[in-house]
Amino acid sequence: MVLQEARVYPQVDVDELIRLARNQKSKNALGFIKRIANASLDDPVSKLTPETIERLRNPPQEPPTPLTPLQKHSIRSYFALEHSSRDTFEKIRVSEAQTFADADGLLHFEALEKLITEITGVSSIEFDMCWDTCLAFTGPFENDQRCSQCGRHRYDQDILKASGKRVSRKFHTIPLGPILQALFRDRQTAEDLSYRVRKTHEVLEDAIRNGRIIQNFDDYICGTDYIQSLIEQKITDDDIVVMASLDGAQLLKTRGSDCWMYIWVILEFSPDKRYKKTHVFPGGFIPGPKNPRNVDSFLFPGYHHVSALQREGLGIWNASQQRGYKSHIHHFLATADGPGLTYFNGMCGHCGKNGCRMYCGVLGRRKTHGKNYYPALSRPDLPYDLPGSNHADISVYDLPPTASTDYYDNLKKIVSAKGITAYDRARRDTGLTKPSILLGLHPKHTLQVPRCLAPDQMHLVGLLANLFVELWRGEIDHGLHDHPETWPFAVLRDENVWAAHGLDVEMLGMYIPGLFDHKARNIQQELTSGYRTFEFEIWLLGYVSALMYELLPLEYWMNICKLIRGFRIISQHSISLDELLEAQRCFMSFYEEYERLYYQKREDRLHFIRHSIHQVTHLVDETIAKGPPICYAQWTMERTIGNLGREIRQPSNPYENYSREGVRRCAKNGLKAMFPELDPPPTMSSLAEDVGDGYFLLRARDRYRMFPTGSAHTALARYMGREPHRLRRWARLHLPNGQITRSAWRENATQRAQLRIARNIKYEHEGRLHIGEVIYYTQIDMAPPSDDLDAPEDVRTVAVIWKYSEPDPDLLRMSSQTLWTCRHLGEESATVIDVRQIKSLIAMPPHCPTIPSTRLAEDRFFLVEKPGFDVATYIGDPTDLQNDDPGGDDIEL
Repeated sequence: MVLQEARVYPQVDVDELIRLARNQKSKNALGFIKRIANASLDDPVSKLTPETIERLRNPPQEPPTPLTPLQKHSIRSYFALEHSSRDTFEKIRVSEAQTFADADGLLHFEALEKLITEITGVSSIEFDMCWDTCLAFTGPFENDQRCSQCGRHRYDQDILKASGKRVSRKFHTIPLGPILQALFRDRQTAEDLSYRVRKTHEVLEDAIRNGRIIQNFDDYICGTDYIQSLIEQKITDDDIVVMASLDGAQLLKTRGSDCWMYIWVILEFSPDKRYKKTHVFPGGFIPGPKNPRNVDSFLFPGYHHVSALQREGLGIWNASQQRGYKSHIHHFLATADGPGLTYFNGMCGHCGKNGCRMYCGVLGRRKTHGKNYYPALSRPDLPYDLPGSNHADISVYDLPPTASTDYYDNLKKIVSAKGITAYDRARRDTGLTKPSILLGLHPKHTLQVPRCLAPDQMHLVGLLANLFVELWRGEIDHGLHDHPETWPFAVLRDENVWAAHGLDVEMLGMYIPGLFDHKARNIQQELTSGYRTFEFEIWLLGYVSALMYELLPLEYWMNICKLIRGFRIISQHSISLDELLEAQRCFMSFYEEYERLYYQKREDRLHFIRHSIHQVTHLVDETIAKGPPICYAQWTMERTIGNLGREIRQPSNPYENYSREGVRRCAKNGLKAMFPELDPPPTMSSLAEDVGDGYFLLRARDRYRMFPTGSAHTALARYMGREPHRLRRWARLHLPNGQITRSAWRENATQRAQLRIARNIKYEHEGRLHIGEVIYYTQIDMAPPSDDLDAPEDVRTVAVIWKYSEPDPDLLRMSSQTLWTCRHLGEESATVIDVRQIKSLIAMPPHCPTIPSTRLAEDRFFLVEKPGFDVATYIGDPTDLQNDDPGGDDIEL
């Protein structure tokens, strides 16, 4: 990626759009945009108290007042009981007050929450909304007495007539400004927030040294969008860069209980901190159970607040730098799943003619008499000649760039459309339905629409996996003269084959380490009941290259392997430029072959080309523009939805309770940032042995020293160059990347029926990657024996392993390096390695493939890595530390 790469986008003139507006949908959207564009903290719509406004403009210029011991105790109890009820907290407080004479000053629940709000300044603001969730009474709807969508009264009419009280349904918005101020008031937290500035200088200096080329992409800071914003002086060292994420959540399994929320991710933190629970802040909630009809009205209060701070600046006192200054919030990215993104971007979604999520401008094609458009690059064979869809073939290598510069011109077309027919025509041709609410943000402090709209790798994998299940099962819609029985790729159509495949997926779960996430369930049995995204991910990216070998015809199998290889590469946290080029080759070749193998230029198969297939072609370009997709995938939002949902304690009123828990989360996170000592990070067990460079030996451990035996004795003697001494075996090793590897010694002694094997490792030796099974870990003294008690020791921490063979070269090449199938070399291969050679934990499930060179089936094992860790590239010739293992102490074996 060349550093100076840049694209010029026209400036959106909101006033011009307002003058051109001829349809009500655009007028409503522009009403919100205009108010956001003119936002001020003093606006009545902000509902901020004078004290809050003064604090936003002139924050305290000193660290927060230290807490008293009783306040600290109350807060720590509050944190520890976050999954318990208020009644539980009060009972414990009363018991402590009665037991300890000096505990009378312990705060009760309401007083404690009030204290936290006073210290942090973090609270929520309530706004009226429709009883049926149609819209919020904000912006242009602020003074309406009835919902313009359903006609229901704003206030409960029975209560209004009986008592004159105006009772309405409410939703919560949590202003971002006080949260950001709280983060900077502690020295260490403020230092953590300087990551972006440090990383920016590092990236730019490396790029200049490398001929203005960025060689490695490990964060959004490496992307052209961010660098171009720096060049245009839209981002300074004092600014705060944020990302917004929107998604829906089903709170209860038993009935319709959808609600929506959005969160703020603070991109000033480093990747190892910014996605943690304590640094992710809910921004607002849209209660269910019905879906909102006007999402802009719910997003308006939060974005009005951000826009006001962009224009006026946010007062920051930086405890690390011991100075105060004005900071501007830079709204960098907006993310959501497919349905949610249409609320952010104002686009028509995946069925439209111009429906690319990345807005590349490639037009879709529809079937004769059909309404939906599909982004097939090649035109169906004659006699297909449908006007509006019969444009010439487009090479996958000549696709236009994403975030088309035609966006503004197309906006003018959609807002100026008068009448239903004209609006529908403009909607079809432009792919837009309305101006995005993000257009109201200050253009100097915002990555403009549509550049700020990021792809969602998480849901994309799920969509692709689901598509291939439908294709291979023969369950996708088909034409009258195109029966699935004739499809060579419908290999899972037979129920017996499908059931066997499901059992294989379920069986493989025991070979997948628990640290990889939950194991995938039986896909044949659980698919219709809700197969989860992470299950689709491990199935597609981990299992398919092995399980579908010899089941799919060879060219179809090689095709899906290219997709898998590309995804494995871009799923990493750190991606080299060479890897990106390889991923691009894989994706382009996959797409080209997919159209030839599956679509075959048949009109009745146009629906095989879904937008999830099309989006694959943009992933590498978006990585170059925005950094690794994992940095802005929806995993953070999904985890936030999940852990907030687990705190709901009133199922009878889930939406209000969910919102309240979100408000509490923000206040608690702000307090933890100001007083880190209230929530210290977990520490390594005192029983762990620090062996340096981030590696720790973890118990179980032999109680007594013993002489090694068998192949381990031979391997140790060869490594030490002499007869090995007595030693103690250790069961587990903590790696610098946070993974914990176990050993055969301990796993084979464990009787747990649900044990998931975690003893296979990837290690490096002489610049090459190898795979091994750890037998045990130990420490040896390499110094020669001596009678001198003061002689220096040379203690090394090593692992005794049994090796796997090199992967079969033919299958490795044919599978685009996705099928590493190896033989287990047994105890004759026993060897000793330094634990610092171990790079990651892997899985090695068994299978029995036919080896191309011998045409014989062999018992082998194939490599599965956790998505997000560096993938294995063959270079050769032509979480919870305390609960991972049940045995934590010395044991006698």
